[in-house]
Amino acid sequence: MILKQTTRGDIVILTITETSELGINNTEELWKELLRIVADEKTKIVLNMKNISTVVSRTIANLARLTEDLRKRGGDLKIVVDEDSTIRGMAESYRVANLLAIFDTEQEAVTALETEGGK
Repeated sequence: MILKQTTRGDIVILTITETSELGINNTEELWKELLRIVADEKTKIVLNMKNISTVVSRTIANLARLTEDLRKRGGDLKIVVDEDSTIRGMAESYRVANLLAIFDTEQEAVTALETEGGK
């Protein structure tokens, strides 16, 4: 897994490449990177998971926890996935679909952060 980080203003965009699955090891690597970004006082994050088709339940739980934390700090996490990704269904089955902001494109996610002020 390769994590590519870019910024657009005060928004950090983290794109996952070179893998289509997030297993336990990849999830831990992703989680550590997200925590590093938050430790740098970045609270507006777009996580581009367009290439990811499969995740473990821990991934969904971690993203829900991070979203709550970022919102308390005045920021937010926006997630980009493929339209037919299993991630959408998992978010619904774990009852966090109303918490996680999931978008079809990176631009939609960035625009939402810009216009909503993070929330």
